Amino acid sequence: MTERLTVEAHGETTRRMQATSMQVSALWPAVGIFSLSAAGSHSDRGGGGLFGIGFERQTRGLSLGGNGEITTADYATVGDSIAYRRARSTVTGFIGTPTPYGSVTASLLWRRSRDQRGDILSGNANASMRLRRIGALSLNASRSFAGARDTTVQFRLTVPFGQRTSATAGVQLRDGELGATTTLQRNLPYGDGVGYRLQAETGAIERLDAEVNAQSGIGRIDAQVTRLNGASGGRLQLVGSVATVDGAVFAARRIEQSFGTVRVGPYANVRVYSHNQLVGRTNAAGVLVIPRLLPFQDNHIRIEAEDLPLDAIIDETKRTVRPYDRSGVAVRFGARAASDARLRVVGADGSPLPAGTVLHLNGAGEAFLLAPGGDAYLTGLATRNRVSATFAGGGCAFAFDFVPAGQTQPDLGTFTCTS
Repeated sequence: MTERLTVEAHGETTRRMQATSMQVSALWPAVGIFSLSAAGSHSDRGGGGLFGIGFERQTRGLSLGGNGEITTADYATVGDSIAYRRARSTVTGFIGTPTPYGSVTASLLWRRSRDQRGDILSGNANASMRLRRIGALSLNASRSFAGARDTTVQFRLTVPFGQRTSATAGVQLRDGELGATTTLQRNLPYGDGVGYRLQAETGAIERLDAEVNAQSGIGRIDAQVTRLNGASGGRLQLVGSVATVDGAVFAARRIEQSFGTVRVGPYANVRVYSHNQLVGRTNAAGVLVIPRLLPFQDNHIRIEAEDLPLDAIIDETKRTVRPYDRSGVAVRFGARAASDARLRVVGADGSPLPAGTVLHLNGAGEAFLLAPGGDAYLTGLATRNRVSATFAGGGCAFAFDFVPAGQTQPDLGTFTCTS
């Protein structure tokens, strides 16, 4: 509504249930954001309601906030089963502050249940510290003050190896039982590539886990082998999509949102980036599929001009597209072979036309100038070309055919310009 006031409304309906809600959020400068929410529903259970309040404040030195929510016994939303009952009340809170070497945070959850699951009252504290040239240390402690009253303390060291690979080692103490875990992981790149995860855990759970992931422009393969408390199992998953855009049918990675095809003329092996992340390289037809584009938002796509041959011409190397949700968009960069050549122009008497003579190709507005000796360099040639020349005291014209032969700046020879 304004820079300091936001109003949200939501409604959902099925044959058996209808619900609506509203929330108002207001900014109090130098204090924080306050919110009020209310909701109502009608279902087979009858009528129900919800009321909530919240506060959040974020600064460079301190972040804190909390939310409280109360529901009646018959409140429901789409997806709730007949037997499911939402908690009577839920209260959450958090506080955090950065330190010269990391951060310290704490959170609290208090939930009063309506069924046999029981109430929940738990707290969590976490401290992290950066280790220069090594990685990061983290210490986490959690305590349940209701029900089983569990206490867990975890200590973890994470060491990165490059941009996608990291190793983690940690120990944990849960209700007096000591355990340890270690993980070596390499994340999949945005484009084509391979990733993996190796994990070992001992203590209350004895577990060995190995997983390998590989993805290409046409899909992804996940293979996993696990041994858990003496039992072994495996999983193999192949995921891909078939889609059509711009009249072409293609195979791609799993498409869960908007997607697009990038065409870079007839040129293969050209790198394509989306939001500065390498997606992959064009295939033999000069096409690449981008399986993940943000719907209704600007997606910045660019190609690597250095991957094009020297005789290629391209109108632009960057494009911004905004596709509909779960729809395809075609992005053409219009790369093409340069239709240019060198030639020499002489008059009817065989002498070169004067330097500075203006040439116009096929009636276009672009002007080319003759160099001394009648030499000219023309671009944008067609199969059949007509050139008009204008100089002090007169003008003339000549025509010629042009067939690209894969050469860079071919020399077409000498042409006579006549009135």
